[in-house]
Amino acid sequence: MKDKTINDRTKSILNRMDEKDYDGMLLTQFNNIKYVSNYLPSSFAICLLKEDPVIFTTAMDKELASNSSWIEVEEFKSISELKEVFNKENLKKIAIEGNLPVSSYKKIMRR
Repeated sequence: MKDKTINDRTKSILNRMDEKDYDGMLLTQFNNIKYVSNYLPSSFAICLLKEDPVIFTTAMDKELASNSSWIEVEEFKSISELKEVFNKENLKKIAIEGNLPVSSYKKIMRR
């Protein structure tokens, strides 16, 4: 992970996830991403909270995100790459926001 400090809000969420045995949490709502990272997306972003949290955002927003976020930022290239992160890190039990469309969830979680 980058030399960025995870804030107390994010640590608290990670601790609660650990208590409930979640491997990770997907955030897509801009305000929720801002809450955990200090980065407010302007177009598209997915935040994956896990042991080493990461935000995936567009190439256009990557510099802004990197400058404002206290968690790692990577360029979002495809759902396939995101799925690869899930597979590589063996993320199976994932918490999601209540307003994440089921179709989006299925695209991401389909292996």
